Amino acid sequence: MGRIRRAAAVAGLGITLLPRDGTEAWLAPNRRHAEVSGAFEAPQSMVETQWGSPYTYIPQVTVNEKAADFFFASVLESVAELPVEGQEGQEGQEGGQGGVEAGEGAEAGQGGDAAAPQPKACEALNADADRSHVFQTIQGIETEEACQNFCGQTKGCVAAILEGSTCSLMRALRGVKDGSGILVVQTCDNSCFAQGRKLSSEGKSLGTANNANICQAMCQGEDGCIGFSWNRSSKECTSHPSEVGSAEDEASVSGPRDGCSLNVRPVDQAGKCTLQVDLTGDAGNHIEAPSVSTIEQCRRECLLDKDCKWFTFNEVTKICYHKKKVGNIAYGLKGDHTASRLCDASCLQKDVKFAGNAYKTLNVKYMQLCIYNCFIDSKCQRWSWDSKSTACNLFDGTGAADSSANQAGVWSGPKEGCAADTLYDREAPSCAVRGSRYGTIPISTQTAENATACQQQCQKSSMCEAFSYDIKGKVCYLHVAYAAKLKRVNYNFISGPRQCAGCSTKGSEYSGKALQEMGSEVETAEECQLLCQATSGCEVYSFLGSACKLLGSGETKKNVLATSGVKYCTGVCDILGFRAPRREFGYALLLKNKSLDQCRKACAADKKCTNFTSWLNGDCYVKDDQDHRMQEPLPEATTGWLSCSTCFRQGVGYKATEANLLWTLPTENAEECRQRCEAMESCGRFSYDAASKACSMLSGEGEDVEGENLVSGPPRCTRRDTCYQDGVSFTGGKAISEAEAASSQACQALCEKDAKCRFFTLASGKCSLFADDAALRPTKSDGAVSGNKRCILLEDICEEANIQYSSGDLYDSPLTAKNAQECTALCYKDPQCRIWTFLVPKQQCFLKSINGFSNRAKATSEKKSGGRLGCARCTRSAIAFGGKELQTVSGLPHETVCQFACELNKQCKFFTFDQSSKSCKLFASDSERLQAENTVLSGPRRC
Repeated sequence: MGRIRRAAAVAGLGITLLPRDGTEAWLAPNRRHAEVSGAFEAPQSMVETQWGSPYTYIPQVTVNEKAADFFFASVLESVAELPVEGQEGQEGQEGGQGGVEAGEGAEAGQGGDAAAPQPKACEALNADADRSHVFQTIQGIETEEACQNFCGQTKGCVAAILEGSTCSLMRALRGVKDGSGILVVQTCDNSCFAQGRKLSSEGKSLGTANNANICQAMCQGEDGCIGFSWNRSSKECTSHPSEVGSAEDEASVSGPRDGCSLNVRPVDQAGKCTLQVDLTGDAGNHIEAPSVSTIEQCRRECLLDKDCKWFTFNEVTKICYHKKKVGNIAYGLKGDHTASRLCDASCLQKDVKFAGNAYKTLNVKYMQLCIYNCFIDSKCQRWSWDSKSTACNLFDGTGAADSSANQAGVWSGPKEGCAADTLYDREAPSCAVRGSRYGTIPISTQTAENATACQQQCQKSSMCEAFSYDIKGKVCYLHVAYAAKLKRVNYNFISGPRQCAGCSTKGSEYSGKALQEMGSEVETAEECQLLCQATSGCEVYSFLGSACKLLGSGETKKNVLATSGVKYCTGVCDILGFRAPRREFGYALLLKNKSLDQCRKACAADKKCTNFTSWLNGDCYVKDDQDHRMQEPLPEATTGWLSCSTCFRQGVGYKATEANLLWTLPTENAEECRQRCEAMESCGRFSYDAASKACSMLSGEGEDVEGENLVSGPPRCTRRDTCYQDGVSFTGGKAISEAEAASSQACQALCEKDAKCRFFTLASGKCSLFADDAALRPTKSDGAVSGNKRCILLEDICEEANIQYSSGDLYDSPLTAKNAQECTALCYKDPQCRIWTFLVPKQQCFLKSINGFSNRAKATSEKKSGGRLGCARCTRSAIAFGGKELQTVSGLPHETVCQFACELNKQCKFFTFDQSSKSCKLFASDSERLQAENTVLSGPRRC
């Protein structure tokens, strides 16, 4: 870029910023402000600016202090006198690049003295390949490292061959054979390879490869190749249409198509591409976008605007101006920065000059102008610019391009710009992040025509929170939010969130202590929200363009540059394409002509409603947890909750063991998994695998296990205290552990984490935890508080009318209860009670052990019987257990009574109940599972 400096820095030329009578300053017509006036009445000179337009030299300038004047290289005698933006006072850099500074290390591996070639594990000595795929040759390359570096930075190169001093860059690698050259690939990084594994999908042989890195390069140049497998013994390289799913194979190495990391130059290797000036333009030449935080955000918005060719960003006013065409260089306001949309210099070749006859040669002072002229010329395919002679040579695209290295001061590059810039021409959601890939292991993969279609696929998945789209393979990868934490540069990918904008609020910022702050690596507000979803403890976020702030809570304040929001938008955890039919003992209310949002609001207004099902025809069912046990896939239905839980951990789960695993069942997302854990009194934690949809319900915490698709957490984000018994201690049994606790809630939390704990007592600051113990009894004790592992709302009874349990009484005398609901509550609070019988006219409640179920018998209409938790809410429909049956019990009314039969049988761990046949089957394990009708329900021994 051109070197510039403010007038105050060139006082030796007789230019001054001091006010003088009769002098005037000129400002860009498009950028006049009420506080800064200016006029132009000075004679023109033939000074050429960076963009090749005439500029007016004004010997004496008077400006308002809010404006800044700049003078370009043509005004001075030497270009070397002017520093580039941000480098005032530095000496001119080697290479005479007309104001374009080479970034640190720009010449590494590209010439100069080098050690003798050393073979690498990723290259092949004495090799050759099919040369029909060569698209550029570079003469004068002395080492394979330099050749590899050129391949790494040059767009489209998958491999290169160094023969003598000629480096041949290839778009595809085929026909690898013996020869006299050195075959190199983009990168030697193999950190993403799976050793001893072969991809499972059907493959296509690409021939032999010397090593896995070369096989990966062959995959990169093969249409349809998404992943590769390489056999160490046979050297065969196989292309696969998927990189997901593999099998153990000791002789194989497998991996993705794209390199594990990039071997590219920095995007600013040619120096900053901005000037502290403004561009003029005719009326309608620019679009003004206010409240833009950073210059990079302004450039991204310009790249998203197909009409935008240049942009000006003012860091003081935070206004971004999109320019449709080139205008004159003009004085700018203080804080102006102007640049071309093509600002990525990572693929530009330093000290390289294209050979042959250019069809057009221009003389331009700045490299950006050479790039621009090639960009707007339909014939131009590549260019070379000489900073010494200022010659800009434009070439067409016929045939392979020959070039020479070691041409000091010459830069060369492609017409369309480098990879990061060209991604903005692709169809994608407005909030997508170009040139980045989220995660490594998706929850699922699908095909899609573009990134927008990929996001739509994400929205159809109940668990998808983010996506990554492979442009080259047209593969759509669906992820949980944690994948955004594993973001990495990949120019074949576009990534983004489930939805754009969503529930964010512009002009608002959360204040308070941040859990975490990230910088410019976070590109959008939606990406900031994804990171909040992936971070434990984060409830709200604020995105300020150059920073993402994650907070547990905070007050909002006005900030026009900020965009803020909550962790989850309403409805993102709904179960799509499923209904939950009403159960016999459940609550359901049908409402007509309700949209999805209206149905959710109706549920919120109904005290009995915990979930709902909305239909495309406008039917809305508001229901309780009893209905949610049954679940049936129907595309026209959506089942959901009032809100999404925010207490999840992403990227980590709990290790399931025989000691803590209650049971595992399939669920559509982590919220459903949590809901099902909440329905089990004995469930203290859940661990969900979003890829397999396996929901493991655990009796307590286990060892942490890391995994990209794992989500885990407690059964509830807030703890209930409805089961606490003041003035009661559980005595008679032996505590499994004791610890200090400041409150009954803290004591219950210790019980919830312990896999063996079922009850607790807090007395004098000492928290005692108890397992199931036949000797445990509630005893009056002043100052003590006792309770269950978790407090369950006893909303439904699932009672048996005209049935009594004739044995198993816990006490010699019955307790008093007004109704069956009170009898259930009394049973729930007693550590030994499992079932009960209620005598209606006498209001007598008989608490019983599970042994009482062995004498289940018909009784008069004055008796009712049931269980301590009411209904067996932890059952799941459409699942049947198979294998050897322990026992079959016929004639039972519903699944809750079937669960009693399982608990009575000491060997029984799981049961299956068929509502149609009234058949109850008992099993010792859940090792064999069968798909069944929705009238079949299964569950564990106890909830």
